[in-house]
Amino acid sequence: MLDAPALVCAAPVRPSAEPLAASVTVASRCCRLLRGIGVRDGGATTERLALYTILFDPDREQDLDAFLGHSLGRLVTHDAERGTDLLDTFTAYSANSRNVPATARAPHIHTNTLLKWIERIGGLLGPDWQQPDNALRLELAVHLHELARQIEQP
Repeated sequence: MLDAPALVCAAPVRPSAEPLAASVTVASRCCRLLRGIGVRDGGATTERLALYTILFDPDREQDLDAFLGHSLGRLVTHDAERGTDLLDTFTAYSANSRNVPATARAPHIHTNTLLKWIERIGGLLGPDWQQPDNALRLELAVHLHELARQIEQP
């Protein structure tokens, strides 16, 4: 029995041409993912976390980049060109279940200012950005973007 939290992630080792190092890399990134989703003590297998494979499997990095680029690219480009933080605003808005007063409260933004930023975000994401399928895709993209930033850190 340990007196400290332990975090373990297991990845299958296949006897094929895939080197052991690839399985170790996947398991290591999976552990960082677990920390990113708030697990501090426990374990999981990469199969159990298959939903997040796009994050921890280095062979899927292009898939992740394509998904994030398609979903959030216009916000990222806008922020880079204009020095704004619309992606962070959208991330906070998503984290607060699209609740404007709760989103405005944390960084002490006036509600009207936040509404203008959300309108600008909507203009960049397209007219149907709040429709259920698009909203789900965007929520997932924001979540994956945040987790990817955490996984990239060693």
